Amino acid sequence: MSRKSSIMLVAVLFLASLLTLLNWKQITGTGTQKPIKKVWVVTDLHLLSPALQDNKEAFKTIQATAAGKDLRYGKDRMEALLVQAKKEKPDLLVVSGDLTFNGEYQSLKDLSDIFKRFEQNGIQVLVEPGNHDISDGWAREFRGKKQYKTKQLSKTDFETLMADFGYEEADTRDSSSLTYLAKVSPKRWFLMIDSNIYVDENGSGAPVTNGRLKKATLDFIEQQLKAAQKEDALLIPVMHHNVLNQHRQPQQGYALDNAPDLRALYAKYGQKLALSGHIHTQNIERDKLSGGSKLT
Repeated sequence: MSRKSSIMLVAVLFLASLLTLLNWKQITGTGTQKPIKKVWVVTDLHLLSPALQDNKEAFKTIQATAAGKDLRYGKDRMEALLVQAKKEKPDLLVVSGDLTFNGEYQSLKDLSDIFKRFEQNGIQVLVEPGNHDISDGWAREFRGKKQYKTKQLSKTDFETLMADFGYEEADTRDSSSLTYLAKVSPKRWFLMIDSNIYVDENGSGAPVTNGRLKKATLDFIEQQLKAAQKEDALLIPVMHHNVLNQHRQPQQGYALDNAPDLRALYAKYGQKLALSGHIHTQNIERDKLSGGSKLT
């Protein structure tokens, strides 16, 4: 794979193109905060820190079996994205999970340093974890012919390293998950939903592919939907797992296990747009919800 093609693997979606489906005029707001006009969304970065590999046999083996993830140029892709962002000047960068290859502490530390540079250039960053980021169990570094366990991320590590990119600036947080609400302007809110299943907090097993929302998290989501409706604000939910089926192949592990419960909430409050990741492809799906409303 060429360096140029690997850089193109970063899935950059201009949110404005999606919001055209809803009519951009609906979300223009006023207030003292910086107006949000352009939002970029990236997902499934799966960055492996260059400090964790020496480009020898063990690394080449994992790269050849990485299911399409490009591990060699992960940091280069982010540097390229920053160069592009400096030129095109988005107001907000949203990252919808799977920031790291397999939950390596050093990989997220690298991303923290890069995200700081986005914010130094006036681009706010909001992140959430994916199923490969926390207590993964597969966090490794690659030296010579061997793999070695490396420090893996805990929930606390994730919150600490990503404190400046959503968690400390959240307007409100769910006490039962890493879900939070960020009001990036008075009339534009981003609900960053943690949809991951944490079976083993010590991270001794394989990462869990599928996702499920706890009852407490569903209650928290409803509270934010209700508040947005009351304030006449546009709320955009962002989740690693899919709430709509994104292709005709079996969806187990990709669509949220209890997606019907979340879709019912979206139907109740007239939610029109949701963003997700996880499937490693770009796609826009639209489906009818109960009551006849449509979700994109």
